[in-house]
Formats: sequence, structure tokens, C-alpha cells
Amino acid sequence: MTLQNIEEDNVFLMVSGGVDLAVYKHGRKEVDVVEFGEEGSAYAGLNICKVQVALNNKFFMIGLVENSNSTSKRALGFFGLDRLRLTTKPLKWVTKVRNPAESVTVLFCQYPFKNFYADDHLSTMMLIDDKQRTLDFHYILWRFDTSQLDLTTLKALDNGPGHN
Repeated sequence: MTLQNIEEDNVFLMVSGGVDLAVYKHGRKEVDVVEFGEEGSAYAGLNICKVQVALNNKFFMIGLVENSNSTSKRALGFFGLDRLRLTTKPLKWVTKVRNPAESVTVLFCQYPFKNFYADDHLSTMMLIDDKQRTLDFHYILWRFDTSQLDLTTLKALDNGPGHN
């Protein structure tokens, strides 16, 4: 998947062998493996069903699934991308969803999702079951502490490098 709006380099987010994720920087001829972090290490080696990058390249998410006779693991990982250094950082791993209407926490492993679709801003997602007959729709709520930032800094952060 090509990462857009990175002017100085051709940068790609690549899945290798269905289980490894890396950032390939063509101009620099470098490959950096995307680390899942301490929390995400439990999901290393699971099949990557999909990678979705936000339109601004600041964030991306991956879906991980494992289906076997004895176990069934599923997780969604959210990552940040530093567009200047071209480095990644795990932000959050989601393995369950809370339904406030029922005050129940539903584990993703109980919902047999096989794939997901997310919008270009990573604000909504649909989980597709393993028989491709059911869609489970969720909003993705991002929380940012901007209390210490002035308006000029916020605009600069939104625009990113290469924008005025």
C-alpha cells in the first residue's frame, strides 16, 4: 500500500507472508519491521487480514485473525506513523467491544470476523463474519489531548509536512 503525501520518498506499507508488516522506503532502500509493542506481542504471527491507512498517513490499522480447530484469536491494532522520520508506533490493541446499551463486553474472538472495512479517516469500521453474511458496524472514537496547544500549532499538526 503506497503512503500518500510523503514528498521526499516513495514509502510503502507492506505485508509479507501474510503475517509480517513493514515500512519500505524506496528512496532510502530501507525496510523497517512494524513492531507490535508489548501488548501486541501476543498477536505476532497471526494472519493479517487487512491493513487500512488513514488518508493523512498519520494512522493505520490492521486486522489479525487466527482460525484453527483449537483456538480462535482476533485483534485490531491501531498505529501512529511519524511522517518525518517514517517510523511507526503501536497505539492501541482492541480485542473486545463494549455495548453500552446492554452493558456487556463482547470479545472479538466471540464474533468470528474474517475481514474489516474502514473509512479513509479511520472513524468507522465494519467487521465481516467468516461466512461473509453479517456486518458489524462500529464507530472509532479518537481522543487527543490538545489542551496545551494553540490554534497555530493545531493547524500545523493537521496539515503535516509539505502543506502551508
